[in-house]
Amino acid sequence: MPRGISLEAFRELIAQETSDLFLFLFELTPNDTSDAETIRLVNDTVDMNFDGYNWIGCPFELSLPSDNDDDSISNAQVRVQNVDRRIVEFVRRLDAKPKARFGVVRMTYGGNKYLEIPFMNFQVTSVSYDVMEVTAQLGYEQDFLSAPATSDIFDPQMAPGLFI
Repeated sequence: MPRGISLEAFRELIAQETSDLFLFLFELTPNDTSDAETIRLVNDTVDMNFDGYNWIGCPFELSLPSDNDDDSISNAQVRVQNVDRRIVEFVRRLDAKPKARFGVVRMTYGGNKYLEIPFMNFQVTSVSYDVMEVTAQLGYEQDFLSAPATSDIFDPQMAPGLFI
């Protein structure tokens, strides 16, 4: 599924100078049995209101999966600076793996905000934290890339005409 951006965002991305700001949004949602509330972070130093929610301004770094040729699928990693007590409280309250979402918002000089890259869903596979940062490994709940494409398997018992 292609993810297109608006023509205005494309112009701002390739411009030598721009007044627009592109911000990454990161949302952690607990499963239904946890009493933790959803944490919404924006990769900025100030809080932001977007889509009816308050996003906490908190620096974070997203590391994409490695692109090596081995047969394993590596996970993405998010490192969030531990600047807000609510982040560690959220992690401590978890009793199962939360869901994570990423999106990109373009904010104009006038303060208008547009969702340029729709939210992408991930599963948090593990979380660790210390005094300085919270680190989360992101992946998928099911390994759909290694799953068979069809439910039928063509072997000599199923299709003997193919194996002459």
